[in-house]
Amino acid sequence: MTPTSGEVNVGGLIPYRKRKQHAKNIGVVFGQRTQLWWELPVIDSFKLLKDIYQIPDDVYRMNLYVFDEILDLKDFLDSPVRQLSLGQRVRADFAASLLHNPRLVFMDEPTIGLDVLAKEKIRRFIQEMNQTRKVTVLITSHDMDDIEQICKRTMIIDCGRLVYDGRIDNLKELYNTKTSLSVQLVKPPEKPLNIPDCRITYKSENQLQIVFSKKKYRRRKFWNIYSHNVRSGISN
Repeated sequence: MTPTSGEVNVGGLIPYRKRKQHAKNIGVVFGQRTQLWWELPVIDSFKLLKDIYQIPDDVYRMNLYVFDEILDLKDFLDSPVRQLSLGQRVRADFAASLLHNPRLVFMDEPTIGLDVLAKEKIRRFIQEMNQTRKVTVLITSHDMDDIEQICKRTMIIDCGRLVYDGRIDNLKELYNTKTSLSVQLVKPPEKPLNIPDCRITYKSENQLQIVFSKKKYRRRKFWNIYSHNVRSGISN
C-alpha cells in the first residue's frame, strides 16, 4: 500500500519500498483470526512457516523447544487447528508469529475471549520474549489488564488523534483523579453528612457511597474527616 502522504519507518525500512524484507522483520497476532492452516495439524503449519521464512533448522528447533516450555504446545501439536480450543489456538498463533525471530510483533486484542489462566500464560510469554529476545511488541487492546501488566509505554488515540503518550503510572495520575468508598452504617445518621468537596450517594438508609478527590484527600486523612462527621451525625 503506497501512502498518499507522510512516511512510516519501521526498523530502518520504509515498508512499501522494502515489502519482503519488512515482512521478514515483523510478526502479527490477531485475537480473532489465525495465520495457521485450518485443516492441518499445528506442527504442519509451523513447518510451512519455516519454509516460507527460510528459518534455519537449528533456529527452528530451538524456538519450538523454548515456545513449548512456556506455552505447553506439545499436547496439541499433532491436532488439526480446527479442533483446538480458543486458548490452544491463540498459544499456537503466538508461537507461529515468533518462529522466524521478528524484531517487531503487532498484536491486536491478543487475549480476547481467553480465561484467566490462559491470559496469564500469554502475558508471561510476551514479557519473556520482550526481555530475553528484545522483541518490540505493539499491542492494541481494550483490556487494561493487558496494558498494565505488559506495557511500559502507553498511547491513547481518540478519533485519530493522539491524546496521551507516556507511562501507565502517569496515565493513572492524570486521568484517574477520584476514588470511591462504600460504607455500611450500623444505623442511619440523624442529620445529613457534610464533607467538603465530596459527592455522597445514599444506596439505602444505612448504606452510602462517597466519591472524593485523590489529590485533595489521602485515604487516611479522608477517613478521619469522614469518621468525625459520622459520629457527629449519629450522636446529635
